Amino acid sequence: MTARLLLRLLVVFGLAATCLVLFGAPAQACSCAVVGTDRLVGSADQVFSGTVVDSTRTGRGNVGEITYDVEVDRAFKGDVADTVQVATAASSATCGLEGIPDGDHYLFFGLTDATREGVVKASLCGGSAPLTDRVVKKVEAVAGPGTTPTGTLAGPQPSEGADPGDRGAGSSVEASSAAGGSSGDDGVAVWPFIGGVLVIALVAGTWTARRTS
Repeated sequence: MTARLLLRLLVVFGLAATCLVLFGAPAQACSCAVVGTDRLVGSADQVFSGTVVDSTRTGRGNVGEITYDVEVDRAFKGDVADTVQVATAASSATCGLEGIPDGDHYLFFGLTDATREGVVKASLCGGSAPLTDRVVKKVEAVAGPGTTPTGTLAGPQPSEGADPGDRGAGSSVEASSAAGGSSGDDGVAVWPFIGGVLVIALVAGTWTARRTS
């Protein structure tokens, strides 16, 4: 009787573990450190505001990429063209600028993509955020009032006063909040491991129950 009860319990735990493995644990959130606007500007190759006019997605899931076509209205740092393509991870879970609709006004902190002309890379942790008066005032306090875009895009520009280890890794308060404010340990999913252990226990329990019955 005890062996049968043990077997039933193991079956229940095994089914629960299988569901966790198949359907996955809760989505992992992007985690960004809180960094001041001066460091965000210093770490970026280009800082500009503009309107998203189109977007293209490539790849699938969190490993995909979204490229936004942006009409620039003001450049705060770098040799910024009047139209820029901003590439970012397709999912906010991997710190991408997911789901910016056409027509939205945005402030971008971009890193020049040396392999693609006219493309900069941006992320939640780099400071990019919806354009608001509060955000603009913070950037203006560091980089000045900005200028009109140049119309052409130069090659990669070195970031002034930036720590190479900080490039693309810092975050403003706004970006950290948008990313979900999770801790740095969120990137490791333990549910598949737990599920595997329980499945092994289920198999062992079934074998033991059969030998003792």
